[in-house]
Amino acid sequence: MERLRLYYPTKPYSITQAWGISNPSYVQFGFSKHNGEDFRIGADCLVYAPIACEVTETGFEERGKGNFVRLITTEQHTVGDIPCFVGLVFMHGEKILVKAGDKLNVGDKIMIPDNTGFSTGPHTHMSCYRLGVNKISRLDTDPATNYTFDPHTYWTGHYAVDYPTILGLYGRIKLLLEEFLKSR
Repeated sequence: MERLRLYYPTKPYSITQAWGISNPSYVQFGFSKHNGEDFRIGADCLVYAPIACEVTETGFEERGKGNFVRLITTEQHTVGDIPCFVGLVFMHGEKILVKAGDKLNVGDKIMIPDNTGFSTGPHTHMSCYRLGVNKISRLDTDPATNYTFDPHTYWTGHYAVDYPTILGLYGRIKLLLEEFLKSR
């Protein structure tokens, strides 16, 4: 099983608030520390899938997430020393570009970020959490961070939007072959 590897979901990559920072304003949502990473966004910015995943839910929550997209990895990964599926939630979008059931590759467009829901300015918020084999049971145990984990050590250092270029010709052929074999 491969260690979790995430590609930056926005370009440029700039975190404005890291995971785990204490903030009393989160208490109204049932936790006390920042449960994700906030990414600064620029003009014409999009949010891209940081890993191969499936869209499990999209929606709008006025007092919290705003427009949001919930994803789950298509394969298990090792996070720390725990084999698991990884759930991700992107929040505060202006417009959602996917629907539940969509299967995404690294670099596929997810949403146009903005400032919807409980947000102090335009940005994209991403939360990560570990899920058991049943893809339902949460494995993270800290209620202070809303049962999430710090994704910081799992970034590859590359942008999801550049993934096809990073793969090169061999990688693109490999992806096409995998898709072909799945469809049989």
